[in-house]
Amino acid sequence: MVELLRPLRERHAALSAEPDYVEGVLRAGAERARALARPRVDAAYRAIGLLPAV
Repeated sequence: MVELLRPLRERHAALSAEPDYVEGVLRAGAERARALARPRVDAAYRAIGLLPAV
């Protein structure tokens, strides 16, 4: 089991040593998720009357 998990532990250690890189990846992912979700969220808000109809 130890050998099976070795690559995972090594990758975790490498990422833990670079918090700025991890933060950048998380930030980019959040921006992409917001861009993809925004049209649906706006449509839902319009449907329940929280935004004016287009």
